[in-house]
Amino acid sequence: MKKRLNFANILIVVSLIAVLCVSFVGGVYAQRILMPKIGSLSISDILGSATNTLSSMTGSKNDQVWLIAGLDTVGKMSQGGSVGHNDTLILAFIHGATVNLLYVPRDSLVDIPGEGITKVTHASMYGQGQTYGGLSKLVQTIKNNFGVTVDHYVVVNFTTIIEMVDLMGGLTVDVPQRYCYEGVGVPNYTCLSPGTHTLNGTQFLVYWRVRDFGTTHMSDLDRISRQISLITGTNLKDQVISKLSPSFLSSAVNIWSDYVISDMNLVEVAQLATKMKNANLVVDVLPGDFHVRHVFDLSVPVDVYEWNADWLRNWYIKALGNVGQAFAAGVNPPDFGTSR
Repeated sequence: MKKRLNFANILIVVSLIAVLCVSFVGGVYAQRILMPKIGSLSISDILGSATNTLSSMTGSKNDQVWLIAGLDTVGKMSQGGSVGHNDTLILAFIHGATVNLLYVPRDSLVDIPGEGITKVTHASMYGQGQTYGGLSKLVQTIKNNFGVTVDHYVVVNFTTIIEMVDLMGGLTVDVPQRYCYEGVGVPNYTCLSPGTHTLNGTQFLVYWRVRDFGTTHMSDLDRISRQISLITGTNLKDQVISKLSPSFLSSAVNIWSDYVISDMNLVEVAQLATKMKNANLVVDVLPGDFHVRHVFDLSVPVDVYEWNADWLRNWYIKALGNVGQAFAAGVNPPDFGTSR
């Protein structure tokens, strides 16, 4: 699956709406807002300084790799909202005037350092005894399996989505079929009927995250496709732009502070978004096949996604040129036939 889109659109994925809001105004509103980085860890704190970053390989500090993760949790990050599965995982490669986004499906089989072989969505559940230990374990897992050292990270959860959509007074979406869901973030059984509806935060979360309902068999790949289509094939961006105001952005900063973990503040991300708004952006999804396997942290065999390591190696080289060779050399898939 591959799509080309404007960088401003894909920023919805970063924190669904928060980053997108300021990407259209850059320094105009955002420069007036001062927001410190609170409780964040630098990548060097997590991996140490002896790592190959994209900027060190290309010689340009503007070349970066970002980790964008979405947790299946609710609440403030400082009050338990940071402890959960990383159900959405995107690697963003910013190099020159191009941005490549790589979606990593949640069921991708990985070897979590010091733990064992299981789904990548479980990575953030380990190391929780340390400050943002789950994030540290996730970054290490990405490095050890996919060969990538990330420069920056943005981690959001379900409450981020709910709060931002409600702050805008809802978003109008064309719902193609009936969806129903009840679970984390949606405490009451909530159904969406086909048609055009203005969805509040909770309803939008149902549409954004549902993977399986009724007789329709859907997977994480279907959800990824639906999210990308929602961002690129609708007027969602125009709706967001129409709701921008200084007071809205001030509230968005408060939401970022409470419900986002990042080593960058919202102003810094807005500045980057403004700088890269005309970048050529390509979106890919890591290919693979589903199989049933035992994993070390679940008692019964489960569906896992055996990703194509050769494809990933070739992708690095095709997307990044000669510098992609270092990432390609670091690709180290687990033994897909066994688990610990």
